[in-house]
Amino acid sequence: MGLLKELFCEGGEEKGKRLEEKYGILMTKEMEKEVDRMCNLSQIFVDKGMEKGLVLGENKGREEGMKRGLALGESKGKEESNVACVRSLSKRLSINYEEAMDLLEIEEALRPSILRLLTEEA
Repeated sequence: MGLLKELFCEGGEEKGKRLEEKYGILMTKEMEKEVDRMCNLSQIFVDKGMEKGLVLGENKGREEGMKRGLALGESKGKEESNVACVRSLSKRLSINYEEAMDLLEIEEALRPSILRLLTEEA
């Protein structure tokens, strides 16, 4: 296991010396080329792993962004629908906005933003 670790970690010339000393591997020019190739191969694996991780991260981020965008769009659509209903009911029954929201049973938490939008339009 130590030999594999030695082959796949950085080290250049020192790596060759360590392989000779620790494992008795004679480092010829051809052997050095093979070791360098193995080191490059391990770097390729690392690079590919990083690339895959980035792609997965981007996809996850895009997915989360779409979910948030849909939720925001849905919320905005409901708000606009409530504003239109309040305006229409108020006009048809000749009642104020508060009374229209009471009849429509609009939640208390939503009322300030609906009133703000109604008064901005007026």
